[in-house]
Amino acid sequence: MDTKLRNLSIGLDFGHVIDQDDNLHGWGNNKNGELGSGDSYPRVKLSQIRIFNSRQSYMRCKEVFHGYNFAFGLFESVKCAKNSVKSPVAAGALEAYADVA
Repeated sequence: MDTKLRNLSIGLDFGHVIDQDDNLHGWGNNKNGELGSGDSYPRVKLSQIRIFNSRQSYMRCKEVFHGYNFAFGLFESVKCAKNSVKSPVAAGALEAYADVA
């Protein structure tokens, strides 16, 4: 990874980092879907986790926090179009609408 990381948070056997462009990356066990990748497959390498809102707009991660076996993130929606629009920050568990790059 050639980008700078600005936030690191670790749970029992998984973790997340946020890069300088507010992209979320995760690794670890993921047996209960802790990574927010939409599945329960483990990641042995750092993998980008893409979270989308219900309108399929990409969510930029502002902060991520961990407990023993869960993760919680603060996100900002970014419309993927020519006229980019940002929405207020949303908070929630890392779950549905995820796409692992």
